[in-house]
Amino acid sequence: MAIDLSALPTAIAKTVKDLEKKYEFETLNLKGGNGYALVGRNRLLNRKVVVKFYYWGGGAHAEPKNLSSLASPHVLRVEDAASIDQDYAYFVTPFCERGDLDDLLEHEKIGIVQAVDYLQQIASGVSFIHGAGYIHRDLKPSNIFCDANSKLVIGDFGSVVKIGDQGYTETNSTHSIIYRTPEEIFTSRAYTQGDVYQLGIILYQLLGGRLSYDLLDWLSSKQRAECDLLDHPDNELYADGVVKNLIQKGRVVDLNSLPAWCPRSLVSIIRTCTKIDRANRFESVSALKAKLSNVRGSLPDWRLEPGPVLYRNKNKLRLIKVGSLYHVEKMAKNSESWRRVHSVQPAPITDIVALAERL
Repeated sequence: MAIDLSALPTAIAKTVKDLEKKYEFETLNLKGGNGYALVGRNRLLNRKVVVKFYYWGGGAHAEPKNLSSLASPHVLRVEDAASIDQDYAYFVTPFCERGDLDDLLEHEKIGIVQAVDYLQQIASGVSFIHGAGYIHRDLKPSNIFCDANSKLVIGDFGSVVKIGDQGYTETNSTHSIIYRTPEEIFTSRAYTQGDVYQLGIILYQLLGGRLSYDLLDWLSSKQRAECDLLDHPDNELYADGVVKNLIQKGRVVDLNSLPAWCPRSLVSIIRTCTKIDRANRFESVSALKAKLSNVRGSLPDWRLEPGPVLYRNKNKLRLIKVGSLYHVEKMAKNSESWRRVHSVQPAPITDIVALAERL
């Protein structure tokens, strides 16, 4: 069935027609909201691909052909890339059947150690991109994909820019507002520490931190009432302005929304990654990776099954809610039954987590 191309800019629609000689397109995906993505199949190789069209501004973003050099185990392979004109370009990557990290967050219960391991994979890809001389700028769950081998890979390059001689790049192009860095809002400059900031937000989400994608959720009751009085697009601009103000004040990440079993060491890492002043963040992704490696061995292995369960060498402990309090149950390594730990009295969640970790 033919895809309706009427919503596409004329230059992109023409290029899609040309590419149909090589690809049979199946769907038009606007999930990312940043450009246009078409899912199709390579006619010769019978292999599914994604063709992403994006604004590159004649050099505001990375030269499209250079994207094919970003070959790393945690960076999705760019099979082809080209500019269309001074406004638009495209790149082609394999299609990841298992979806993106947003899908993973929705359907999978992610434990503490697993969250760190996931972020280490993503950070490895970002470190490679920085080593190649680029800044990603748009790291977020919908741009991180799970490949056929269950490995996480960075898979969207529509906002990638070359690192300037002074260590930053001037950019007026926009991307996801929730993940926008304070320095891009303040100065329209992108730094490698901006990717560190976004990695911190992703770790926050992996660990269960609350982050709404609906801009209206960020508005107070008074602000929402004012926004409702505005017509489109003024209402969206108003909401954008509110979120930008929150970013500038460092109020996008609410560390209090993290679950009680999230270790303080990881809370501290998120706090450092998301500092308003980039100079106070980890100086590089490599430094962030090193810090995560240093703390990983001492992390309590809390998993969600679906409630919190603490895995240890000889047993595991789970927290059971009774009214407003929790108690602890234990299962020995070779057992199949849970038994109440009567030496631990029911307590609020924060207290019971600490008590369980001391058992």
